[in-house]
Amino acid sequence: MGHLLQGNIIVGNNYQGGAKQLITSNLDSEFKAVQSSPTQTLVRVEPINPVSSVSFTKVGDRIIKRGQLDVTRNAPLFNDPRYTSSTLAIPTDDRTLHGLYRFFADTDPIIGAALRIHTELPVANLQLGECEDSGVQAHFEEMAERINLIRTITDGVKEYWTIGNDYFFGAWNEKDYMFDQFTLLNPDYVKVESTWVNQKPLVKLIPDESLKKIVQSRSPDFLYKQLSPEIIRYVLYNNEIPLHPNNVFILSHDKAPYEVKGKSIIKRLLKILMYEDRLQQAQFAIATRHIVPLTVVKVGDPNTGWIPEASELESLRDMFAAWELDPNFSIFYHYGINVEFYGSTGKILPVGPEFDRVYKLKFIGMGIHEQLMTGAGGSYAQAYANLEIQRQRYLNLQLKVEQMVHVGWFKTVAEMCGFYRISQPVVGNYYRGKKYGSARDAGKDLLKQYSGIRDYQDNEDFREFFLKKATELKNQELTQRREYIYPKLDWGAMSATNDENYKNWIKWLKKEVPWMVDEGTLARIARLDMNSQEKAYFRDIERRKVRESEIIKKGLAPWAQEKKQQGPIGGDFGGEQGMDIGALTPGAPDMGSAPAGGGLNAPEAAPIGGAGEPTGGAAAGAPPSAPTTAANVTSLEKLGKEMLSEVAVEVGNTMLQNRPFFIEHAAIDQAVGK
Repeated sequence: MGHLLQGNIIVGNNYQGGAKQLITSNLDSEFKAVQSSPTQTLVRVEPINPVSSVSFTKVGDRIIKRGQLDVTRNAPLFNDPRYTSSTLAIPTDDRTLHGLYRFFADTDPIIGAALRIHTELPVANLQLGECEDSGVQAHFEEMAERINLIRTITDGVKEYWTIGNDYFFGAWNEKDYMFDQFTLLNPDYVKVESTWVNQKPLVKLIPDESLKKIVQSRSPDFLYKQLSPEIIRYVLYNNEIPLHPNNVFILSHDKAPYEVKGKSIIKRLLKILMYEDRLQQAQFAIATRHIVPLTVVKVGDPNTGWIPEASELESLRDMFAAWELDPNFSIFYHYGINVEFYGSTGKILPVGPEFDRVYKLKFIGMGIHEQLMTGAGGSYAQAYANLEIQRQRYLNLQLKVEQMVHVGWFKTVAEMCGFYRISQPVVGNYYRGKKYGSARDAGKDLLKQYSGIRDYQDNEDFREFFLKKATELKNQELTQRREYIYPKLDWGAMSATNDENYKNWIKWLKKEVPWMVDEGTLARIARLDMNSQEKAYFRDIERRKVRESEIIKKGLAPWAQEKKQQGPIGGDFGGEQGMDIGALTPGAPDMGSAPAGGGLNAPEAAPIGGAGEPTGGAAAGAPPSAPTTAANVTSLEKLGKEMLSEVAVEVGNTMLQNRPFFIEHAAIDQAVGK
């Protein structure tokens, strides 16, 4: 046995009577005998040093020392989600990312529908509001028509959610003092350079292939002639085109102050969408196997050992090919054929729960409620709450759009055209008049603003600032402060002020504490312009005046009185809210005895013809007591016209002084009829 451990040989076949032997002596002679024998096999055993100790407490160390087993120890892997395979699969360059965003927006039903809701819902009722000056309003309405304001903002909102960045380039018309066109630039060919210390970034336009082709080939001639020489020169030299900062307006989504560009709302879902695509690929493969399973045709008989020849197999293959083309095909064959189909039944990956998880994450990532998109389930109260939540979410977007449109677009036009008013008493260094006040007035106004500070004992630094500012006011070194006049965007029903709870609260506050809610607040909530409503109310008075004058002029007063006695006919005749002509007939033209709400009667007015006595001696509202004559009718018409004119002038003066038309106008209703 010791020789075995020293590395001698073992006979592997039968030896000496069929028994396997282990050779331990006479090795040389035995080796030669076995080597010359054709039936014997030799096995070489490598030398192994025996283990003298029987302890197995350090077997691993002994095995490592002998070189018979290799054991390695690795440090635990640190999991960084930024460098996993799924994260590294997300592209980093903007152009490829933009392509992915557009792809999912076009092909994924949830992503596409959510983007459409985000685009259409905030601007569903968007329109250009009204300002106080009709000339300014007409100027901005013309500009809004030129630039297609609503469509431009809608396209920008869609790009805002899909790509994350809007780059508007405005073309200024120096002749008409307005923007002629706003173009939404392709973000794939826009380069932005900036740092956190810069107020305005440097925006460059990279010429695309279509622009290069037009410049290099000078065709089509219609498009080539529209390009400026500067743009042609930049394109020919293959340089980026710098854009003037006063013509470029940027709207970014989810951008930090120190970042250059914003991010798409789809970016947070890229890993989920890629994972869903992998699951769909697996499902496609499974569906393909289900529809077209693997067909196995066995021909022959394993019991008898019959195997068909190649010609028989070829003939059978042709028959099965014909069977695939003809569903009514039949095969007549003997027992030596067997057809089996192998599919994926019972071997399918259970992806149902994963698809449900992806489905919910997509709604969460897109920031929209499932009920708002599908309309399934839930009560009306839940649906209303979801809509209110979406309205509040869109408030940030609306504020960004207003900042860009009001300050960037409209204020620029108002400044160039001079559409502004002076809100401060001092207008500038070169102003010496008193139209807007004097420097002393400005100082007094400043003192009133800071009179609540206790002699600046607790704020010495602000005291120095205040004195410096007062000195500037005294020396008229303060530049003028202008309040620019331009119409504002009206978001309609999607405005944050359209909340019914907010409206009811304002209504209750107006009833309980009237002085806290002015007419302007009510007008803004109702989305009405006070000046426009005032003018419209005066026009209504004028129309009523003309209409009632025509009634008297055409001699229809008795007919109107008769209709009044028969009952209300609506409008300006009869009833408590109708027009009270009184006894407008010769001899009894009562124009002062109608109750409040009558047509031609001012409050507490006396009837024409005397102090509290009707003309002609008839009682107030009495039937006619004298025959109708042409002279009486003429006199009646004259008196009626004078009365109408006096009432209209008096009511107009009252409205200009008190402006009661938004809250209460009972006096006007009593004077001219509601």
